[in-house]
Amino acid sequence: MSIVTDNSEIFNTFRDQLSDDVDKIEPLIFQLVEPGLFHEAVNSLFRIFHNHKALTAFLGFDEMQKSVHKGETVLNIIRQEGVISDEAQVDWLLILSDQMSKWLEELDRGTYDLSPANKKIFSELKLKEEKTSVSATLKTLHLLYLDDQATAPKLVSTFEKIFDKVSYIAQSDSLKNDITQYDPDLIILAPSFINSKTYRALHSHDDIIPTIGLITKESKQTILKLINQGIHYYLTQPLSGRSLKKVFHSIVQSHFSSRKMILCNKKIRSFIDTLDPLGDSIKKIQEICDDPQASIAELIKVVKSDPICSGTILNATKSPIYALKDISSIDQAVSTFGKRTVKALVLGGLSSRFMPANLSMYHIDEEKFLEITHLRMKLMSKWYQRVNPKHVNILTVAALLSNLGQMLISREILKQEKEDAFLKSVTEKSAYEAEYEFLRTSTAAVTSDILYFWKMSSRLIDAISYSDDPMQAVEEIQPLSLACHIVFSLVPLTEPTILPISDDIKKLLLENDLNSSDLLKAIAETLS
Repeated sequence: MSIVTDNSEIFNTFRDQLSDDVDKIEPLIFQLVEPGLFHEAVNSLFRIFHNHKALTAFLGFDEMQKSVHKGETVLNIIRQEGVISDEAQVDWLLILSDQMSKWLEELDRGTYDLSPANKKIFSELKLKEEKTSVSATLKTLHLLYLDDQATAPKLVSTFEKIFDKVSYIAQSDSLKNDITQYDPDLIILAPSFINSKTYRALHSHDDIIPTIGLITKESKQTILKLINQGIHYYLTQPLSGRSLKKVFHSIVQSHFSSRKMILCNKKIRSFIDTLDPLGDSIKKIQEICDDPQASIAELIKVVKSDPICSGTILNATKSPIYALKDISSIDQAVSTFGKRTVKALVLGGLSSRFMPANLSMYHIDEEKFLEITHLRMKLMSKWYQRVNPKHVNILTVAALLSNLGQMLISREILKQEKEDAFLKSVTEKSAYEAEYEFLRTSTAAVTSDILYFWKMSSRLIDAISYSDDPMQAVEEIQPLSLACHIVFSLVPLTEPTILPISDDIKKLLLENDLNSSDLLKAIAETLS
């Protein structure tokens, strides 16, 4: 195998580490069922498989790479559950352990064309994926809290109610050593600990540790400083229960769920913070459209004042989605569309800020991208006018903005020069699975981050953010995220078409008392 011989130093390092880890795996598996040992054992096992994933791929050990990836995913879910819930999970891990030992023996003999993995490794395994609540997940985590402020002891008491373990430090000579000593799952830093030493400490660690910086005043300059120091999240003091809940939920979704959002840290934040804030005209259009007393004449005046908004509205009249003819002026277009559609179109036009974009890895171009957004919006509008008209406004906007994150993901894939492999994954599986496979995130997750920067409404952000898994949303958001999930599934990221209603969607409709005939009628009207 030329990859191994050409990279003998890397291979030797890999082989030595594998030898050390193989000896640890089986004892750690048995510790998973021992009282008091689960947390440390599952984290150690997770790190072992996570650390081998990259080098197995680099060295061309495909069967081993797929196996350690499956092991990492399974252990991440077990970690969320907080317990071994089925004896079959232990048996499966032992099969994986035996296979790793077998491969090590082959490598020791100089056999680089490794034998196929045990088929049982890729069999179905009973897991409760994505069902653990945020609070339950936090109860399995270890927080390292560094704060020299007088209010720190009080916060320690608060954090001890939230996390499994809290290690508190008032003074630190070396954050790097503290991380090694305490081995935390996440870190919170007071302002005095946010400096260049922090950056070096965080980036010298093998794992990405979610880190929260405490700040006294929120500003673009302060947030950029945090990003540059390698800090992923922030909380503005004084802390509130709502802000804590929001950032902790984001961390759980990003770092401790089966859809771990590796992209959704420094790369996304750095990109988002280069975007311009929303213009005054867009804010004014939102205000007029949300005000039932405001007139169409007021709306026309504001739209005319912004060339980009005017162009967006006029271009929409030419779309086959709306089938409008003989519209040649802003006055006619705005009057015909009405407030709701104008607002959705203007916000949907924000995608132009990301253009030009190469979306070929999704089998589409910019024109098809826009067709997809408009098709989603039209279907959502037709459907929810029957289901609950009061939600139509927010849901049509959600539909139009839903695939903004796709553009940022495509940029990252191109930057990594993985477009061919990504396209193959999209073709053989789905866009969602490809995004997860390559970046551990999704279009919906990235879109919600962008909308958060633009200070859109929290209901809109949450409706899109939870659309991948709507039942995880809080009760008031569930209907919105469920509607988004269904429409986004029917109108995929890869083609401006409406797919047949799957059995999974039929089940969701039935479980949530939604009439399937309403959806069928909406589909028929959208396609007519």
